[in-house]
Amino acid sequence: MPVAERWARTWMTVGRSAPRGEYEALLARYAEPARHYHTVQHLGECFAVWDSVRVLATRPGECELALWYHDAVYDPFASDAIFAETGVMRIDSLDDLVARCDVISLHSPLTPETRAMIDARREIPPPRLVLP
Repeated sequence: MPVAERWARTWMTVGRSAPRGEYEALLARYAEPARHYHTVQHLGECFAVWDSVRVLATRPGECELALWYHDAVYDPFASDAIFAETGVMRIDSLDDLVARCDVISLHSPLTPETRAMIDARREIPPPRLVLP
């Protein structure tokens, strides 16, 4: 499916119209010269995986919107004021993240510290899904 068509369909799935100009602004972010991984190509790869597991989500429209925006803005040092101003929820722990998400996509190098970041000891109630 063409990217623009998917964008419009995603917004229809959540019962809203896409914000004017947002598609172009979002694609411009993913095309920034400093990006080496989180690019438009990466979005396409995410959607390919998403399409195979979409039926497992309890709120697929919201999950797909999360994929669109999953790395549109990244600032690990953002202040609490920025979170409050933008209405974005700060998640401070992996346990809180697991409790709030239907799908978790891990993007971290495999190291001794990350190898068991999410494992059998952590409760992930069905139909939760972890994508490596």
